[in-house]
Amino acid sequence: MGIPTDAVRWRKTAQGRKLSELVWLKFPNLHGISYPSRITERPCRMVYDRNAGQLKVIDTVPLMGHPLLGLALDHYRLALR
Repeated sequence: MGIPTDAVRWRKTAQGRKLSELVWLKFPNLHGISYPSRITERPCRMVYDRNAGQLKVIDTVPLMGHPLLGLALDHYRLALR
């Protein structure tokens, strides 16, 4: 697609935001983008605000007390305050 690496994998997000804005303008019927995480390379989903009202919550799980929460926080060196 000719997208610069800085737009896709770089930790500074200005190029990625610009790419998303261009996609948003060019494809008005597009609901969002699926892309690999810069950190984990697992799938991430981004939904454009123009379509957020179409989303429906199917299920939720409590975050606090989740058995894997501590491992995830440690792995990514995060803390909850």
